[in-house]
Amino acid sequence: MAAASELARERGVAGATIAQVCQRSGLPVSSVYWHFEDKDHLFAEVIRTSFARWLVTVPRWEVTADTTIEEGLRRVLGQSSRTFSDMPAFLRIGMQVLLDTGEQNVKTREAYLQVREQVGHMIAAWMGDLLPSHVGARTAEDLAGLVVAFSDGMVVGSQVYPSWEPDEYVVLLAGTIASAIESPALVLRRRAETTPTLRSLLHSEPQLEAHLPVGDLTVLPEVSADLGHLEPVQVAKRLVR
Repeated sequence: MAAASELARERGVAGATIAQVCQRSGLPVSSVYWHFEDKDHLFAEVIRTSFARWLVTVPRWEVTADTTIEEGLRRVLGQSSRTFSDMPAFLRIGMQVLLDTGEQNVKTREAYLQVREQVGHMIAAWMGDLLPSHVGARTAEDLAGLVVAFSDGMVVGSQVYPSWEPDEYVVLLAGTIASAIESPALVLRRRAETTPTLRSLLHSEPQLEAHLPVGDLTVLPEVSADLGHLEPVQVAKRLVR
């Protein structure tokens, strides 16, 4: 499988052959066909093996007493995305066959889609344990799908941009998801810790939070826009209108 992975990197899945794998690995053709039906089954197993090895090198989607969705996303997704530039075999091969709907790489493509699905299930379960009670269970699956799709884009970005720095994108995604699922009052209290104007406003007008029903996120873009340039009264008008 190591030889197959190397050839996929050098020549692509389409350009690699069983004969080349045997020549690279030093194994007879009969030995390869004893374990794998054909090249498609061989590369499918390469994906599964590579993914299993990669999975033990990155942080787990675990929930502890101090875990928040924003912190967890930044920690797990942040460290995982930094491995994308090295393109583990399951990603390199999977991306090659992902859009191929022909019959030559059916098993390889299925293996990669199963890997993505497994990751999605792990993230959805993790999200479900952390989501507030007012957020439906379906939201955990939707957010997990968003994180997986975001990771797909990060894989592409890691190969396109020479000076790839994924952290800023991870921070942006984590903050956006956290803001979308938390109550506006909680988000405001957190922002008040680093925003003197807002901290002063909430201290002098504690009843202000009562104007922010749970799940009403329409005010958040306006809270974050130009907040440092507004007087407390102007902020209050924006929040409660």
